Amino acid sequence: NRQNRRQLAQQLGQKVAVNGFNIHYEKVGTGQHTVLLLPGAIGSTRSDFGAQLETMNREAFTLIAWDPPGYGYSRPPERDWNDFYRRDAKVAAQFMKALGVAKYSLLGWSDGGITSQIIAAANPLSVHKVVLFATKSYISAEDKRMLLEIQDVNKWHPTARQAYEQVYGAHLFERLWTQYVAAYCRYDDICTADLAAIKQPTLLLYGDMDPLVDAEHPKYLLKHIPHARSHCFPTGRHNIHIKFCDQFNQIALGVDKYSLLGWSDGGITSLIIAAANPLSVQKLVVFGANAYLTAEDKELILDIKDVSKWHPSARQAYEDVYGPHVFRQLWAGFVDAYCQYDDICKSDLAAIKQPTLILHGVQDPLVPPEHPKYLLSRIPHARIHRFPTGRHNIHIKFRDEFNQIVEQFLLQ
Repeated sequence: NRQNRRQLAQQLGQKVAVNGFNIHYEKVGTGQHTVLLLPGAIGSTRSDFGAQLETMNREAFTLIAWDPPGYGYSRPPERDWNDFYRRDAKVAAQFMKALGVAKYSLLGWSDGGITSQIIAAANPLSVHKVVLFATKSYISAEDKRMLLEIQDVNKWHPTARQAYEQVYGAHLFERLWTQYVAAYCRYDDICTADLAAIKQPTLLLYGDMDPLVDAEHPKYLLKHIPHARSHCFPTGRHNIHIKFCDQFNQIALGVDKYSLLGWSDGGITSLIIAAANPLSVQKLVVFGANAYLTAEDKELILDIKDVSKWHPSARQAYEDVYGPHVFRQLWAGFVDAYCQYDDICKSDLAAIKQPTLILHGVQDPLVPPEHPKYLLSRIPHARIHRFPTGRHNIHIKFRDEFNQIVEQFLLQ
């Protein structure tokens, strides 16, 4: 209900004063790539981007969703409809500065997409990338006709109407929407002159069945934004980010999951990655790896510190990359650093919730059997496959069997 929606916004939202406006926003995620989410007409953080705030990859991105001045919980003051697209763009850029965010990308829906175009053109050093969907840069007579057809909110689907009534209440929602339609219909050209100045990589997403944005608009944007590309949702309407949430997030925000295949030291690194990134890592395969070092482990590595004692073919593989001299230096440095460890990542293992496959060569001269046993006992969803005559390089010596086992595991 409306009270729950308001409570959620109050719990998760924050406010900051920007140029006379008390801007409400939500911030989720800890990723280095910050994305500003700009809602559509009379939209707010939760009504327009609830799906993204709940399902996005919080490790890869920091999402900041705002309520533009006069919308959502960025009230008072009430909405001023004079030149509101450019005013919103100016305030949005000031808002990001107030938050101390120097570089960010834009994800703009409908009216928020129009605002995003103006922001990107005016702030080339601040805006990294741009995603626009269900939007336009000018308003045609047909656009005005389509909007006027839905001016009466009593004709809306109850679910669509309820999303806004939960924020504003029925009476204020109806009044705001009527005011918005009148202000929208006063526009013709909005920001076509800005498009050539958008130098950032730009992704245009649109639904082929959008009842509010004619197909001419994404074509026009694609033609006039220098580094734009587009993606069509063939059965999509105006709310593609809600109707096709997973696909939209995947295309717009790059939230594809990945699996890890780690050998030896790469296996140790993989254990740490999987524990720290549960939303990103789908499955884990480790071989020739350990979570700690014993005195015996250190003796085993010290026995092969002198690379002149290696088999020529093993030594050649590294000398081809580094040259003999650098290879000897790097290996000696690695052995010394390796032997300084005792516990490496034992405390991380319980946090690895992904399906995990441990592969072990029973005759591995560098990784005694206690290590795969330990991993198997400490990683919650782990299983093991042993190569009875395998040594440290099972992926090379038993290439076909190794590939088949890994492929079957990853494709299950």
